[in-house]
Amino acid sequence: MSQAVSKSQSISGASAWRADDFKNMSDFTLQLPAEAVRELEVASQTEAFQNAELRSLNAAEFKLDALRATMASIQDTLKTGRGFVVVDGIPEDKYSLPVLEKFYWLIGSCLGTPVCQSAAGDVLGYVQDETKPGEKPAARSYKARGALNMHTDAGDMMGLMCIRQAKAGGESVICSVHSIYNDILEKAPHVLPTLQRGFHYHRRGEQKEGLPIITPYFIPALGDFEGTVLSHYVRTTIELAGRDGQALTELEREALDTFDSFAGSDENVLEFKLSPGQIFFANNYTTLHARSEFEDDDDASKKRLLLRLWLDAIPEWNVPREYLVYENDKGRGGIDPKAGGQRAPDQYIFTLAPDRKAPARTA
Repeated sequence: MSQAVSKSQSISGASAWRADDFKNMSDFTLQLPAEAVRELEVASQTEAFQNAELRSLNAAEFKLDALRATMASIQDTLKTGRGFVVVDGIPEDKYSLPVLEKFYWLIGSCLGTPVCQSAAGDVLGYVQDETKPGEKPAARSYKARGALNMHTDAGDMMGLMCIRQAKAGGESVICSVHSIYNDILEKAPHVLPTLQRGFHYHRRGEQKEGLPIITPYFIPALGDFEGTVLSHYVRTTIELAGRDGQALTELEREALDTFDSFAGSDENVLEFKLSPGQIFFANNYTTLHARSEFEDDDDASKKRLLLRLWLDAIPEWNVPREYLVYENDKGRGGIDPKAGGQRAPDQYIFTLAPDRKAPARTA
């Protein structure tokens, strides 16, 4: 996956990009071919499309040859290229939200298998602020409006489709894992072994029955695998594991702060704002993503809404099982649903002390 590297060499190639490699959003935006859009529109007129529940909608039942070819090229960009892409061309103003959800599902299904995003069972995530007046923001921040620092999701790939923009803010922010690796290799190599070994993660009660709430194994932040570097990184759940389990050492905290510093540097951070109908896809092992805080419109029908997918790649990517936080059945990514399951409760909201660099809240 992406450019090969030895432990003593920096990573070159498309995956080790810097922010100034892109003049504007068009440099990483792909326009869906007209034939692919037409295929979706034809599919939407069939009974199989109209009558299917979202989870049972099967891309194999529709003639989507142009779409499949486009998404195969995109997966190659995600896996062996720069690691992210914005897809444009869905005429979102022509269709209802349920139809757009199904279009997005079919597009994502041409990349991989959608996996569950919480123990409550949501496979298509509504990224929107659901905080009620006087309540704390949710522990799972895709249900709140606050800023998110750099993190990865669970699954080989993640996707976000914009339905409505915020009144203000809500920009997407990304950076390259391989550029972070290069910076640390050059400027702070003493913390690299700690990041390569990784950290324990808190599962916040969303793990399946019989599993410990904290991973008994380390999950690499910059792991060497088959000649390249892969990452899983969410600072909040690392900190929660340190709070409720074995406390983090000073070296571990230095390693985390160093990682965050390079992940947030101006040289590495690329910021953009999705327009309605646009879809952002990223490789979860080589691209970190974040979000700026946003302000919603008072009109509920105009509030910010993005649709999220977590995808396990088809064909399957060869990724070590220790990158999977939740030890799901059959090695699935994401978070397997369970009877009576719920998203992480408020007790797992975590904020670092003011003198520490604030971590990513959990998405």
